[in-house]
Amino acid sequence: GKAASAGEKTRRKVIVHEGIALDTVTYEAAGPRRVFGAGPLVLLHGWPESLVTYDLVYQRLSVEGFQVVGITFPGFGDSDKPPDGSEVYSVHGLVQALRGALRSLEIEKCILGGHSMGSFVAWEFAALYPDSVSVLLAIGSAATAASPHDYNRLEPYVVAIKAFMDVHKHKIPVTFAHNSLVGDLYDKKKVPRAFVKGMVEETRKAPPYVWLALMQDLIRRNDSRLLSRIKAPTLLLNGANDSLFTLNMQKAMRERMTSAAATQIVRIPKSGHSPHWEQPELFVQNVAAFIHAHLHLVAGSDHEQASPWRRGGLVAIVRRDHQAALSKCGRADREWLLRGRGVLGGHAHLHPLSVGEVAHGGAQAGRS
Repeated sequence: GKAASAGEKTRRKVIVHEGIALDTVTYEAAGPRRVFGAGPLVLLHGWPESLVTYDLVYQRLSVEGFQVVGITFPGFGDSDKPPDGSEVYSVHGLVQALRGALRSLEIEKCILGGHSMGSFVAWEFAALYPDSVSVLLAIGSAATAASPHDYNRLEPYVVAIKAFMDVHKHKIPVTFAHNSLVGDLYDKKKVPRAFVKGMVEETRKAPPYVWLALMQDLIRRNDSRLLSRIKAPTLLLNGANDSLFTLNMQKAMRERMTSAAATQIVRIPKSGHSPHWEQPELFVQNVAAFIHAHLHLVAGSDHEQASPWRRGGLVAIVRRDHQAALSKCGRADREWLLRGRGVLGGHAHLHPLSVGEVAHGGAQAGRS
């Protein structure tokens, strides 16, 4: 077929094991491709959502130079819905469905990101198939959801869904679906109402038995031993106000990732469990910065050379023609500028950045 054009969006079904068709979307890179050999950025949704959950960030990530792929798991959204009792309705079952989807999409290696339930699928996939993941992004994640903290938060969902099924409801009620989505947002008024309304309808496409099976699996399973098998650089990204998976849970997760090339915890301010909804720009900035820093990417469409730049404990991947100007900044201005451009615990990628902005940006702009 014809080659895809920059920024083009393609929605199509792919077949995985046992003939199950999954809904996928692909956004071609709208800006200069900055990822060479890492594969596309594949994003996995949380419970009980669909690929639509990333609609506020797909285009932004595309502009950053990524080819972005969204996949809807079996049972959710517009993907096929195997009957109740299917083995696919578990994290391990979704890992195998993901493997089949990537094979159908002819993706041998990818930058893999997942949110909430999708993050458990992403990190288990990265542990089982380390050669297939170049960078791992765990969004709103933890080592397990079987802790007493999460069980007490999530078990009421199980009770309610069983009650709906007992009265033969074939769709989750609108109010329950809405509250499930917005319950852990920092400020639901900041999320576009049309988007939330669309997400409510997306979640209701999943039959109640799918909601139930995956939630039960999440609060029963503990595969945290697999975290030590992850090799890819890993970003643990969550909302600073996430009450479901807390900072201490992220720290515990990081401690178990003893084989990862790098691990970094980043908290997005003024956001709860879904930072890609509440702070889409900050979400994209942090994701792009982490990937750029750990893949040693170049800036600019002409593949301008870039290399690690070090000063006072800071490491950044900076265009070489900018490094001299950056070195002229005072330490305070330099650190402020780097953090403003996406420093993640001492790592940053600046792209594209004018020499004037490097030399004067910190001194001229106010700090907040």
